[in-house]
Amino acid sequence: MSTISTTSNAMIISPNYSDYENPNASLGEDEFLELLITQLQNQDPLEPMDTKEMTSQLTEFSTLEQMEMMNSNLSSMNSFSTLGKDVTYLLKDTSTGLTTEETGTVESIKVSDGTSYLEVNDSFIELGDVIQISEAE
Repeated sequence: MSTISTTSNAMIISPNYSDYENPNASLGEDEFLELLITQLQNQDPLEPMDTKEMTSQLTEFSTLEQMEMMNSNLSSMNSFSTLGKDVTYLLKDTSTGLTTEETGTVESIKVSDGTSYLEVNDSFIELGDVIQISEAE
């Protein structure tokens, strides 16, 4: 949870990073709405927040959310273009920790939680692990 302190005309919001798994993660929908509600609850009643400013913040957030959704959809579409093609990918051996380059043909694609997985050599690999794509021979 964030710590909020106020001065004469300013409100200071200091995040407590120990509450989050990754302090470098981007601001998500829940955190944005929490900050907006906190800002509204702690505003000076004699000088309320400008409605244009609030509308602008909500519009910016909505636009950002739509762009993230579009990026996820484009990533999924890109994965489908690999179907039937040969890919070279990095495969990490969990027992030794060594990474090797493997090559195979993409047999199918699975999308789960916005992440694309390619079925190659009877196992699923993340699209992000692919280092080269070429036409099947």
